[in-house]
Amino acid sequence: MKSHCNILYACYTYPTYKYDDLAPPPETQSLHAELLERLLAEAARRDVAKAPGTFTTKKIGAESYVYFQYSEPGGKTKQL
Repeated sequence: MKSHCNILYACYTYPTYKYDDLAPPPETQSLHAELLERLLAEAARRDVAKAPGTFTTKKIGAESYVYFQYSEPGGKTKQL
């Protein structure tokens, strides 16, 4: 088994195979990929929901942009 952690710190393991005849059927591979996608989306949703900060809009020229704004220790405001 190989292990992988993404930037959201969601870790998952997936099997490695040396031979094609040991690989699971395509349907199983598709189900695994869909499950992984849903779990990563849920992890991202939960991480943003718990983050200390707010979403804010900023108008630059004729365009409006959405940023995530938070305060660093010391009171400095940052936008992502």
